[in-house]
Amino acid sequence: MEKSAESEVQPEWVGDLIHNSFYDKLVIIGFPYDEGATKSGARLGADLGPDSFRRFVKDIGSIQNPEYGVDIAKALPKISDYGNIQIQDELAADQCTLIKPTMKQLYAKLATKVGLCIKRSNIPCIVGGSRDLF
Repeated sequence: MEKSAESEVQPEWVGDLIHNSFYDKLVIIGFPYDEGATKSGARLGADLGPDSFRRFVKDIGSIQNPEYGVDIAKALPKISDYGNIQIQDELAADQCTLIKPTMKQLYAKLATKVGLCIKRSNIPCIVGGSRDLF
C-alpha cells in the first residue's frame, strides 16, 4: 500500500525555530536565579526554569494550527536563544576564595541585554528568575 504525500510530512515544532543567537524578532533570555524567592521564603525552583523550558519546548507546540489558520513561522521564522545570564566568579585578593556575582550585577547584565533587544525592536522573553524581576 502506498503512503500518501500527506502522511510523510513531518510536523514542525516551535522548538525547531529556536537557535543560538541574539538577533531575531523574539529573543529568549534565561535568568537561572531565584534569590528573591529564597529571601522571601517563597517557592524555590525558578533557577531551573530556563534549562527546563529549553528541554521541553523542543517537542511541543506545533508551528501550524489548521483550526485557526495560524502559522507561527510566518511571523517568527526564527527565534533566538541568547542563553542564560551569567557572570564569572572572581578570585578574591587571597587568590584562593571565589567571589560570586551579586544579584545587582546579574540584574544589570539582564537589563543591558533586554535594553539591546528593545533598541533593535526585538521582543525579549525572559525565562526564570523570581518575582523580584517585576
